[in-house]
Amino acid sequence: MTEAPIMGRICLFPYDFELRGWNYCDGKLLAVSQNPALATLLGTKFGGDGIANFQLPNLNDNPNLPYGMKYQICIHGAFPSRE
Repeated sequence: MTEAPIMGRICLFPYDFELRGWNYCDGKLLAVSQNPALATLLGTKFGGDGIANFQLPNLNDNPNLPYGMKYQICIHGAFPSRE
């Protein structure tokens, strides 16, 4: 049995598609109403107003990334525990 990835985790992948439950780290705005748990974790650290929307980090514009590699952030996973 595999464990669910931790929500908000960022990984570098060699895929040219978004994995299920993940989004590219491309600075996209997401609605707080559709992603309340992730909005709670990220807040407005990367942009957005924190009420209607919040922004994902923009990490894929880095010219030093190896060819074909892109960062993705887990948007549907286990909420991280502080314990």
